[in-house]
Amino acid sequence: MIRFLFGGPGAGKTQTVYDRIRDELPAASASGRRIFLIVPEQSMYAAESTFLSGLPTAAGQVFSVLSF
Repeated sequence: MIRFLFGGPGAGKTQTVYDRIRDELPAASASGRRIFLIVPEQSMYAAESTFLSGLPTAAGQVFSVLSF
């Protein structure tokens, strides 16, 4: 399922995405599903650093950051 999140600067979009990914990790691990965060290419490093540093080590098995 694709989910879009819109909002202005400072609206809490990044935190909302982080919370949703963190909450979805156990179910994705148990069912073998994958979670993808799609960001612009220039934002890929920042997104990987932000999200993967705060998630459990096992998150790398089901969570990936992709660019377009």
